[in-house]
Amino acid sequence: MQGFWDHSCRAVAPGGEGCFRCANNGNCTAPDFCTCPPEWTGYDCNTPVCIAIADSETVWNLQTVDLAKIQAFEFDPCQGQKKHVHPNLVSQDTSQWRYGTEFEFGQGNCSRPAQCTCICWEENPAWDPWEDPLERGVLPGLAFGTSGIGTGACADGYEGNRRTDNENKFMTCHLKIKVPTLLEEYSITFIVFGILLSILLSIAYYYWRQWLKRRYLRKKAERRRSRKSSESSVGGIGGGRGASSRLNSGSRGV
Repeated sequence: MQGFWDHSCRAVAPGGEGCFRCANNGNCTAPDFCTCPPEWTGYDCNTPVCIAIADSETVWNLQTVDLAKIQAFEFDPCQGQKKHVHPNLVSQDTSQWRYGTEFEFGQGNCSRPAQCTCICWEENPAWDPWEDPLERGVLPGLAFGTSGIGTGACADGYEGNRRTDNENKFMTCHLKIKVPTLLEEYSITFIVFGILLSILLSIAYYYWRQWLKRRYLRKKAERRRSRKSSESSVGGIGGGRGASSRLNSGSRGV
């Protein structure tokens, strides 16, 4: 049913004649027509309204200065009209709508007035949102998942600005939760192994240089000995000739 009969109809028809009311304090003001409060809309006032004001930080994350895009976001802060296809849900057989390229989702939906339920691709309780141990920043439009860490929080999906009255509820769904790459996730491991590898390579380079130095000195010493041996051989031959000539001259005198 679109509405219900209120026989007292207080604050609307004080004469006691009664009236038809719609859900969420809406009033039936014409046949099949409900006049809803600002927080609700729809033919029966059961559709919540989500509207947000984009502050400077939100505009920075949206990465736009186009007023039309900013206004479109403010009227759709849950980003229900911003369709995406998750790669894990796309099959090679695009003829099937369920697993084909038409299997699209928004980033969230308006579940209550000024409250968004953001899409989450991964809610495994054993997989908490990634926390960067090196405390690196993220690019605009990305955020580290922080909602309900340790209680099955979303590790891959969307979130946004939080409600002031409830930190566990979102008013927008414009931020993509950061999912680390293999290099980012194991950065410390790679850094430690990189340092150890650098130390080992440095030690190996040092001993290699020492080996080259010793090899060079050995070759240098061998060349020096070879040169001295050549010089001594030349000197010995010359001395032999001098001695034989003296002997020959002596023999002639005798």
